[in-house]
Amino acid sequence: MRVLSLVRRLRAEFKALIELVLLPGLALILPWSLCYRLFWQLSRAPFFYRARCRQSLAAAQRAGFVDDPVRWIRRYRLMIMIDHADLYLSRSRGDRWMERHLRREGSWPDPGNAFVGCTFHWGAGMWGLRDIARAGLRAHALVGRLQKAAFRGQYIIGRYSFARVAEVGRALGTRPLDVSRDLSQLLRLIRQQDVLVAAVDVPPDEVGGSIPVRFLGRQISVPRGIFRLAAGKRLPVVFYLTGFDFSTGERFLHITDPVVSGDAAVLAEQAFAELESWVTRQPECWHFWFALNRFTRGKAEHPA
Repeated sequence: MRVLSLVRRLRAEFKALIELVLLPGLALILPWSLCYRLFWQLSRAPFFYRARCRQSLAAAQRAGFVDDPVRWIRRYRLMIMIDHADLYLSRSRGDRWMERHLRREGSWPDPGNAFVGCTFHWGAGMWGLRDIARAGLRAHALVGRLQKAAFRGQYIIGRYSFARVAEVGRALGTRPLDVSRDLSQLLRLIRQQDVLVAAVDVPPDEVGGSIPVRFLGRQISVPRGIFRLAAGKRLPVVFYLTGFDFSTGERFLHITDPVVSGDAAVLAEQAFAELESWVTRQPECWHFWFALNRFTRGKAEHPA
């Protein structure tokens, strides 16, 4: 049994090495146009990210967002490859690379004005963070706490996950903030007119409180904290997404005009209406299809 367990562990580590390091790491050594074409060819291979792709395809089919299953799962797999590759690209490419490969739609508020940047697990978001810093904004990413114990027996996945969070901080030029521990610091940053950035489409079982919204024709529960903070402080909220063109691999950053509301429920509904509009356009770019049922399990509560 011990030998069998070791073999399984080694196979899992080897798979993670290929999917999280070697395959996306090709972006380090290849021009992006060539790398993208290679990724497009490799997206045919069913053994890359197999379980996640199958689960996501099944969920999207049940929700009615799949016309061609073969095309859908290939594009979804390609999206995962690009998102992983962006860790290595962000660490090795400068702003000149971003100027060539990122098209911006909309503009950020001027520096010195506090606001909340709400984004989603849609597309490949690292370059949105880089663009925030390039615009001269002092921004802080709100992230869930990573604990080494959660990755026991998963060395490569653990190292990759910590490296990803570290790169978020490096891209913005500030230390990521633990949403469960740094509330007092958030208030201080708001008084300093800094910017808070959060991906808000997180299953409610990962947070302490949730709020109901309509999304993809159903009621789901989503984290309420960032919306309650923005509403309570009357902070402008900017919704943004970072995606790419499937035909060329070139990136785009879509930034909405700021909205202000004293009602957290209104902000949450607007956020997920924005996400739904992009999921409708490119459903293969939403990462969390595989976790869709988790959004309906949490007990939703309206904020006080």
